[in-house]
Amino acid sequence: MADQKKWVSGSLPKRGSARAAKPAAYGAAVTERLLRTQQRRAVGRPLATAIEHEADAGRGLRPALLSIPGLIAIAIGVLGGLLATVQASLPLAGVAIVAFAGGLGLVMRARAARCGRSGKGADISRDAAKLDTFLAQVAPRLPHDAARSLAGLKETLARAVDVLANEQKALVVPVEEQFFVREVIARYLPDMCRHYLSVRDASKGLSVRPGEKTPDESLQNQLDVLHGRLRKVLELAAADEVRKLANHETFINSKR
Repeated sequence: MADQKKWVSGSLPKRGSARAAKPAAYGAAVTERLLRTQQRRAVGRPLATAIEHEADAGRGLRPALLSIPGLIAIAIGVLGGLLATVQASLPLAGVAIVAFAGGLGLVMRARAARCGRSGKGADISRDAAKLDTFLAQVAPRLPHDAARSLAGLKETLARAVDVLANEQKALVVPVEEQFFVREVIARYLPDMCRHYLSVRDASKGLSVRPGEKTPDESLQNQLDVLHGRLRKVLELAAADEVRKLANHETFINSKR
């Protein structure tokens, strides 16, 4: 009986935790990574992605529409060539060559349209990719308001690049404005961020003198100036479309 009481009375040993407690530093590191991710997202989608999206929207189904008749023409050319060989027909051979060459030309044009721009457009895409890499590094150190402004500026910038990629629309944009759009990507935005970060690092613990802007205010002002001028590029393109519509309306009215 005494033995039974010995086993019944008393308390069970405390069960150890199945998972070791994480150190406090672990939670801080995770929180910091999450904040950095959110700050990177605050500057919007990558500029290169936005540019490609605008280009795809402008191209639409045109590349595919070029590819289909091109492939058909190539098939006709190949079949015609085989028949011409069998029947020894020079006229049929000529038709086959013309069909094959025309189809190949359409397919090559479609492929060029899908692959994107060349020349200056390729330079812009390359500079945009470099800017995206740079912004991904510095985004966690930018003010939240500036990051949001930068996100909007990049969307407008992508639309401006799409205007310049269209030969007809680019005609109404002055050369200096076209140069400005390219320089925003290649120089103005990265230089602006570098200067801001340099000033912030150098002025730690120092107060701003009366009448001077804070680094955050200066950064925001520069973003506003760049964004405003980029909007003017879009306004030029839009005004030209309005003019074309008005001219066509005048033409239609003359048919009364």
